[in-house]
Amino acid sequence: MIITIDGTNEGLSIAKLDEMISSYKEKNPGVLCRVFDCSEIDDINNLIDSLFESSLFSKKELLVIKRILGVKKDDLVTLIESILKSPKDIFIWSNQCIPKNTKVYKELSENGKFTRVEEPSKRDLNGWVNAIAQKEGVKLDLYATEKLIESQGADPALIQREIEKLSLLPSGKSLSQEDIETFASKHHSYEIWNLIRDIEDSNRSRAMRSFKNLIDTKVDPMFIFNMIAREYRLLYTVKIMQTAGKSGKEIAAETKIHPFVISNLQRSQIPISRITKIFEKLLNIDFQVKRSLIDPETALAILIKIL
Repeated sequence: MIITIDGTNEGLSIAKLDEMISSYKEKNPGVLCRVFDCSEIDDINNLIDSLFESSLFSKKELLVIKRILGVKKDDLVTLIESILKSPKDIFIWSNQCIPKNTKVYKELSENGKFTRVEEPSKRDLNGWVNAIAQKEGVKLDLYATEKLIESQGADPALIQREIEKLSLLPSGKSLSQEDIETFASKHHSYEIWNLIRDIEDSNRSRAMRSFKNLIDTKVDPMFIFNMIAREYRLLYTVKIMQTAGKSGKEIAAETKIHPFVISNLQRSQIPISRITKIFEKLLNIDFQVKRSLIDPETALAILIKIL
């Protein structure tokens, strides 16, 4: 048996792999599971040998081969040929979609089961969240669904993980926005969005607390800087499109950003003129950091105080 899993979202596809491995182990008690990560293998022959050697500890063995496209092109051909000849059950996971016009896809799809995990579109995300929640026995009201999406940066893999955690709470009642605020972890993009809102409100003390929270959780200062720049670019785009008479639905469709995120941006009262001045300050800070005139963390602290 050969099963291949890939997808458009790495987090969702690896979660599917974990689910299938757990199901396999339940059906095959005592099975020996061996995992090989192709991105960490120096000699492909060690993996190929494992496809055929017998185990001394278990009659049944499952081989899990991760990041199969991490193998050199010439070695990949040899590996696929060996996989097809192996008598063992094999799960293959690729952290990126295997192109359908390649021999690898053709061989694996024709000689086994091929599962491609599709990431839900931004338009379908609310429905997808509720379907996953229902599957896990979690009840969410409308505001809780939107709050969960926002708190996880609209990342389906992170949302799915949080729903699995929320399923451990006592069941029976529908979770509210306040419940999500209390029990769900907050993705760093959520903290960054809070930071930006604090800056917009000229609440520097609260902005510095948000910044400290991000630094304490080991988020790279330059990542924070780039996310702030990204959010203001997006905010600028939304403001321009609003001025041109575009609706929230039209803006979401054109920018491919979740409608809930767009609605948050639309509520922003910051004028375009101030966004332009913020861009100038961001460029100045970026210039100084790249020339090692100031370290990124100090630069960000100064930036928050002057915005």
